[in-house]
Amino acid sequence: MDSETFAELIVSERDILKQAISMAKSLLGVTEETGQVFLRIPRSQLSARDALALHLIGQYFLKEMGKAESSRVSLSDLVKRALVDHNIASARLAELANAGWITRTAKGEFDVNPHMLNGLLGEIQASKGKVSPEPQTPANQVKKSATVELPRGASEAILFVLGSEWGKQPRDWKEIRDEMRRNGLHFSEGSISGTLTLLTQSHRLRRMREGRFYKYVLA
Repeated sequence: MDSETFAELIVSERDILKQAISMAKSLLGVTEETGQVFLRIPRSQLSARDALALHLIGQYFLKEMGKAESSRVSLSDLVKRALVDHNIASARLAELANAGWITRTAKGEFDVNPHMLNGLLGEIQASKGKVSPEPQTPANQVKKSATVELPRGASEAILFVLGSEWGKQPRDWKEIRDEMRRNGLHFSEGSISGTLTLLTQSHRLRRMREGRFYKYVLA
């Protein structure tokens, strides 16, 4: 058969990239000044797996834009960027690699599979409205049980309590600490204050000054 028969099946890499950008623009962005990737939706609306995948996709875009030398990211860097517990990140990245969405290099770095990019973005879009990494019960009503999985790691714990009805009102770090403890989530004061700073810098939280104190709310 002549090539015209299959013409409608042929797409260029540029076409694939343009479609990926169109799908990704509601999920992530790149700051013009620093060239850093940020997520456009609250971390509390994403599973750990999807947050890690989006940061890998963002790094791929940075490479294509000429703002990064490589599209590969180490596990430790992904943990910092996605604010995911190290063990959870390792497990979720293994799931993504086994599914073919990403690849792992000999140096232990991770890279998105560009040929699967649009499929991965489509899965993230679909799961965003259906799956939440934290239960939607107001934080002060949560009890430990076999059916409720409490967040692990300071970042997930903070996003959990601020993602509840209680967290709709801006709260200072002491209020956040006390609410976390009421829900059985115990972290040091230094860990909480440091994580609040990281969450603010990564645009997961908004920080505002009220009198002598800073208060926080989901971005």
